[in-house]
Amino acid sequence: MRRSGHTLDWEIKPLPFKVYPAIEPIRLPTALPSLATDTFAALAGGEPSAGPAPLDLERLAALLFFSAGVTRVKTYPGGGQVHFRAAPSTGALYQTEAYVVAGDVRGLEAGVYHFSPGDFSLRRLRAGDFRRALAEAAADEAIAGAPASIVLSAIYWRNTWKYQARGYRHLFWDSGTLLAQLLATARALGEAIMLSLQAARQVPGAEPGDPPPPASVLLISDGAQTQGRLTPVGAARRARAAGIPVYTISLGTPDGIVERQLPGGYTERVRVPPDPTALRQVALTSGGELFTAADEEHLRRVYDELGSRLGSREKDAEITVAFAGAGLVLLLLAGGLSTALFRRLP
Repeated sequence: MRRSGHTLDWEIKPLPFKVYPAIEPIRLPTALPSLATDTFAALAGGEPSAGPAPLDLERLAALLFFSAGVTRVKTYPGGGQVHFRAAPSTGALYQTEAYVVAGDVRGLEAGVYHFSPGDFSLRRLRAGDFRRALAEAAADEAIAGAPASIVLSAIYWRNTWKYQARGYRHLFWDSGTLLAQLLATARALGEAIMLSLQAARQVPGAEPGDPPPPASVLLISDGAQTQGRLTPVGAARRARAAGIPVYTISLGTPDGIVERQLPGGYTERVRVPPDPTALRQVALTSGGELFTAADEEHLRRVYDELGSRLGSREKDAEITVAFAGAGLVLLLLAGGLSTALFRRLP
């Protein structure tokens, strides 16, 4: 057995945050969406998206906070503090640093930024679009077309101060944990309404300058996981601005339960009561309407009703009947006006 003689020298303990005293901070938005997605669902992932999604400063702030932000501060007797972060780190030393290489982020100029979790700010180290340089360095062409990339580095001294040679191994552990947290956060921020709006704008065969086609979004949910890259109402406002109503269907019953198989043969029973309030707000904000469906039969009826409102199909018909019907409508309208104004039929 060999025992190390290493002891902690508290006089030279590294600072918990990297500091750029001469660079003005860019405060990040703090009104962040809540992550309502089930933890296992976020970790499980899914099919990769067809391409990079638009990114704004609010969503970037959410990605940074829920992966590398300070979530809790504990003060010990004597005044010492530990700033716990969203992704855990060996010894709570947090040697991993996050940088943002931004090129097409709404509300943020292109540049290379350092993320400071201590004051929840970005500091621009270089101005300009460096996505191409990053893509070449990483040998990944897709990086050049992404709105932004988050790059991780490390301050070894923060970890080797305590763990010595093990700090090198800890770097990869902690960076991997932060990356996993970042991916889970990106999935949990949701895509439903915004991806539907993008799909509605992308019509095969459309020519530049063509007017957008009439479109509607049908959102089926229990209402408990409707958070997207924006808040649900924020996405609904964008849908209304684009002239696309969102019709929502609140699915389930107050006593609804789903069963999920866990490793080891265990079964978890989870209550999933619907939350129609959030879905009603989305529908009304966008100009759509809320429907409820307790079971498959109710859902089928809602589909039929919506299909009659929103769908269309070509059909050969004798137009004489249509003209006659229109003439009858005009005649009845004239009769109604005549009766109201002159107290007699035309």
